[in-house]
Amino acid sequence: MPGGKISKKVRRFFSSDNNQLIFTAKISSGIKKLKEKLDNAAKNHNDFGFSKLYKPVKSREKTCCYVLEHDIIGRDADEKIIVDLLLKDDLEKNNISFVTIVGIGGLGKTTLAQLVYNDCRIKEAFKENMYWVCVSENFSMEDILGKMISKEGLEFEDLYLKFRNKIEGERYLLVLDDVWSENCMKWTELKKFLILGGKGSRILVTSRSKKVAVCIGNYPIHVLPGLSEEDSWKLFKKISLGERQDEAVTGLVEIGKEIVRKCVNVPLSIKVVASLLCDQDVAAWQLFKSVDLAKLCDDDDDIMPTLMFSYYHLAPELKSCFSFCSLFPEDYVIRKEELICLWMAQGYLVPSS
Repeated sequence: MPGGKISKKVRRFFSSDNNQLIFTAKISSGIKKLKEKLDNAAKNHNDFGFSKLYKPVKSREKTCCYVLEHDIIGRDADEKIIVDLLLKDDLEKNNISFVTIVGIGGLGKTTLAQLVYNDCRIKEAFKENMYWVCVSENFSMEDILGKMISKEGLEFEDLYLKFRNKIEGERYLLVLDDVWSENCMKWTELKKFLILGGKGSRILVTSRSKKVAVCIGNYPIHVLPGLSEEDSWKLFKKISLGERQDEAVTGLVEIGKEIVRKCVNVPLSIKVVASLLCDQDVAAWQLFKSVDLAKLCDDDDDIMPTLMFSYYHLAPELKSCFSFCSLFPEDYVIRKEELICLWMAQGYLVPSS
């Protein structure tokens, strides 16, 4: 009967299973509740440890003692000062003495330490007993001693015995590069082992913090200055213009010198900007004139803003690859093949056919 069909349609319309209005209301209510949960999770993200997971890493690539001396500009005077301090007889107290190089990020503390390490007078004074340890944030006594004698991962008692057998009575030079620890107790403990060396042993420390030097004790500190204006221009010109002598270069010199002045004599800033401007036209150089490059030298930032210039100029797909590396723990040894596979799994790279 017609009436029966109409009645059936009315019942179906008001049924909770088929009514589109009720269904829409339920979905809307569900989405609203889900949004509230996500908002609460976002407000309390620290409870889940997200802040630790994505914490920027202060440490940088591990360093070594190798350096191409002819590539370094403007550090001859600083090198002589440090070498003289390390070889000075009246520094000797309890067999060992420290010299600390302090300066903001990007000034070239590691480069200066490398120059000193490879200086002929230093090599003659310390012979084969020279050690380079990149410390970064992981200031561990066991780690430092283990790296000195190439015996990492040993139990402490075995490590101590091997360290003592190798170091005791021997005059040595130890470079502790990129030190962050301002824990005086840790320095006191480390000294107990370092004094086992022979008379005239030296420890050269590089750090951004003057507090580190204070924790070490009453030893010489060399506050590293920026490059001179002349050396700053030499460095910038070498990277951005090379040996070019054409007319285009002549027109870029005045612009380039103005850009260099904005880099406030910080070598890393100069290198990064010069690399970006290499082989660029006048328009690109003019663009950099309007940038406040002085802000790139802010030593309070964990990741130097100078390096962000290089990042911003990467292709989009390369930015994704670069950012992905931040997921690895500090000082993690990244294997090339593994990293490439992970990039491919994320869809950042497409296998070549």
